[in-house]
Amino acid sequence: MMDQRLHTELLVLLPCSVHFAKSIALYMDELRARSPVKIPDAWPSDRVKMFLPFYLEAKEAGDDTPFFWVIISLEDVEIIGEVILKPRRQKRELELSYQIESTHRLQGYGFEAVNAVCEWARGSDLKKIVAETALGNIASERLLQRVGLVEQGIEHEFKQWELVK
Repeated sequence: MMDQRLHTELLVLLPCSVHFAKSIALYMDELRARSPVKIPDAWPSDRVKMFLPFYLEAKEAGDDTPFFWVIISLEDVEIIGEVILKPRRQKRELELSYQIESTHRLQGYGFEAVNAVCEWARGSDLKKIVAETALGNIASERLLQRVGLVEQGIEHEFKQWELVK
């Protein structure tokens, strides 16, 4: 299921293989030097670095979740962020998170990437997809609404969202 690349008008969302994840974790300098895709100095984020051990352990154990896409700008041929779906609450649901590099924010890339993943999820047999936003993060709230997530309430100062399939 994860072998699928997602394409939009401006982006390619490349599924992160175990090999690529290990290269990110262990050989980032060499990966930057050899990659045909530009990798910004600020990437991967601390969030991705913390996620990688969990991701690798799950994938090497044969778990088909979590999911991790690297967002590549077609115009710049550059990694500009990532989208992650990871198990939450004993795998009853998958939590959607995303990040766009600061130099590429507010240009529609976040919408295109998250929308592509949500469209993919709607056509899959995935369980419930959820997300959360910090109170006051209006840009993320609007993005989640535009791609079809519905606000479910507030929990511990975070708005809770669910994808309507």
